[in-house]
Amino acid sequence: MSGSGRRPLRVLLVEDSEDDALLLLRELRRAGYEPEHEVVYTAGAMERALERGRWDIVLSDHSMPAFSSFAALELLRRRGLFEELPFILVSGKIGEEAAAAVMKAGAHDYVMKDNLARLGVAIERELQEAEVRRERRRAERRYRLMFEQSPLSIQIFSPDGRMVSANRAWRRLWGVEPEQLAGYNVLEDPQLLESGVMPYIRQGFAGRAAVVPPVRYEPDRTVPGLSSVPYRWVRAFIYPVVGEEGEVQEVVLIHEDITETRRAWDALQEAERKYRSIFENAVEGIFQSTPEGRLLTANPAMARMLGYGSPEELLASVGSIARLYADPERRDEFRRQVEARGSVSGFELRLRRRDGGTIWASLAGRAVRDPEGRLLGYEGTLEDITGRKRAEEALRQSEELYRSVVEQAQENILLVDLETRRILQSNPAFRRTLGYAEEELRGMTLYDIVAHDRQSIDRNIERIRRLRRHSPGERRYRRRDGSLAHMEVSVSVISYDGRDAMCVVAHDVTERKRAEEELRESEERYRAVVEQTAEGLFLHDPETRRIVATNRAFRRMFGYTEEELRGMSIYELVEDSPENVERNIRRTLENPEYCYVGERRYRRKDGSILEVEGSGGVIYYAGRRVICSMVRDITERKRSERAMREIREAERRRISRELHDGVLQDLTYALQSMQIERRISGRTSEERERQIDALRRAVEGLREAIYELRSEGVADRPLLRSVESLVELHRQRSPHREARLVVAGGFPAGLSGPAAAEVARVVQEALANVRRHSGAGRVEVRLSVEDEEVVVEIEDDGRGFDPASSGGGVGLVGMRERAQALGGRLEVESRPGEGACVRLRAPLPALSGSPAAPRR
Repeated sequence: MSGSGRRPLRVLLVEDSEDDALLLLRELRRAGYEPEHEVVYTAGAMERALERGRWDIVLSDHSMPAFSSFAALELLRRRGLFEELPFILVSGKIGEEAAAAVMKAGAHDYVMKDNLARLGVAIERELQEAEVRRERRRAERRYRLMFEQSPLSIQIFSPDGRMVSANRAWRRLWGVEPEQLAGYNVLEDPQLLESGVMPYIRQGFAGRAAVVPPVRYEPDRTVPGLSSVPYRWVRAFIYPVVGEEGEVQEVVLIHEDITETRRAWDALQEAERKYRSIFENAVEGIFQSTPEGRLLTANPAMARMLGYGSPEELLASVGSIARLYADPERRDEFRRQVEARGSVSGFELRLRRRDGGTIWASLAGRAVRDPEGRLLGYEGTLEDITGRKRAEEALRQSEELYRSVVEQAQENILLVDLETRRILQSNPAFRRTLGYAEEELRGMTLYDIVAHDRQSIDRNIERIRRLRRHSPGERRYRRRDGSLAHMEVSVSVISYDGRDAMCVVAHDVTERKRAEEELRESEERYRAVVEQTAEGLFLHDPETRRIVATNRAFRRMFGYTEEELRGMSIYELVEDSPENVERNIRRTLENPEYCYVGERRYRRKDGSILEVEGSGGVIYYAGRRVICSMVRDITERKRSERAMREIREAERRRISRELHDGVLQDLTYALQSMQIERRISGRTSEERERQIDALRRAVEGLREAIYELRSEGVADRPLLRSVESLVELHRQRSPHREARLVVAGGFPAGLSGPAAAEVARVVQEALANVRRHSGAGRVEVRLSVEDEEVVVEIEDDGRGFDPASSGGGVGLVGMRERAQALGGRLEVESRPGEGACVRLRAPLPALSGSPAAPRR
């Protein structure tokens, strides 16, 4: 908290009005915040602000001269801050359709500037939701960490049996990467079919968990990377991941490598068979020693146990039993126990083997005395318990792993006595979910925490007792504070301290239930907006091109009823070629979030033509993907634009005539008079020559301006005709220069509109530069289409220049800005003395009807 009691808030204001920014800051302080802020109103400024520091929230105006809320959202999305940083639209004059478009583009909320009282509430809600999103990402990272760090080998398969991923333990176990087993399908593995394991595998893919008995698995030697991997003994556990509708989404296969345990067990069995073949009933090592510890006898079992070929070799090599003890203090302890009790059994010790290794042995021995009680020596048996020790260690590790998994699991787990319904144990996740301490839960019953009637609980328990495993579905649990937690529950009966207990695994779905309710409310709001908006909206199937739904404004705009429009083909509405319609559908599918289609002509039911401005996006409707298109009636606007173009064209012609017939004639007369006077008098001066040159340049400049005024109208025609007119004007303006137009086959002759006009402006500027600066004798203009791009090239054989050192004049800068506004690029190739080539590349869809973006 700050010294004033307000909460600090780092806020980035995207606002071009200083007064509005001050109003927002005052409202934030009124809402209890102490804002640390920065005001930006261009993309570059916002980019730098995001690089300099971390922000809690972004408040953005909708439309600014050099920026917009859509551009701000796109910038956040490119920087990976779209989900993390809340974005609230704060605007003054904005229609509901514009607000809905910004919300659809990703804004989290919007507040009108004339109703800033709800700004604090909106910010508080979005800050909380941002923290929830960050917590979800942290949970995903924790899951990935548990998956990768698990000591057990884990594989994940798709429902059709293909391996999707495997953790580090799996890669370490088999020594290969999943990519080396491309195409592997567990349901088609021939070894699993032959070993009898496949029924368990299929059980898992059918949606039921399964425990696969130990099996010896021999890797396929034909698979690269597996040729050197030895066989493995594994025990497997299969767990299906089932969706809400009961479908199997993934299957998890967990391997436990029991190769060493199995090998130890097999070795022990083999040793027992050898011992029985040598000694009729002896399976243990047998020895005798003197009181000093010198070995007198040893049977073959003991020799083999210690790594010797025969008892004779053991006796000759060891001599004294003291040399066999890996821990000398255990020898003294054995003697003390024998002297105190006469015999010892189950005495565990480690013995040295011939190869330097050790084994664990269980010693049963006694002191041998004569009738007078004098000590004659010791005799005993040795049992190799190395395998048991390893098994005990493995069991200990398994129990520790079990406790670690249960204690760290995100799922809620508890054990309940089947008879008394009392809670026996619970894991930390369950206690956190309900808000209880471990001691509080241990004295409670299931009735205290399950928010259902006692009869329903008892019925479920009886069903669990009968089936031994049951999934009751969703249950409500009472938290300590009285609130309810929604859980998806599965229960199985296990043995616990000699009695039956229920192991309950509950998945908290409270947030999901809340999200479902919010989704329902959102859909209701969406339907209300769609039906009440003044824009025409319609949904159509991108596969069949059929209309599936429309809103009231669309039907009123085109004069159809809802039944007439449903199932109608989009080709019946759009007054355009099928090729252009298909191109716009492809563009929308390639840019599913938002695609501006541009100006189009639609047919009403009565056959009249309606000019509209359209945009579209991809949404899901009734379980399938459809295109949602929005159209705005611009018939009157287009009529006004045409009238204004006619007025501007007439005014340009008038100004051109007046300049040509008046000012240009006067300047030309003055220039000619000065030149005649110079020839008649025969006298000249440096000042007079500068005046004549200045007057000549003025005449040339004015004549160039008149030609450019006359060429302004060409931009209103199709692009091809505009370029033809510009080349012809260039010939008239420079009759001593050769000018040529080359149009490649397939170039669309019907390209027109504002975007096509921008291309004509680039050609006009490039030809003007050729006349003014190049001194060229030839210029060639080429039009072509390459990979969905319109390519315009203006090449001359003039004096050329160095693009890197020229700095770029006003004309070149203007051409680059026009290219950027079209979403294209301008390329300049030139070297001193070798002419120049200006090349414009612009996307064809942008010239097919979409207006050019505003220049900045």
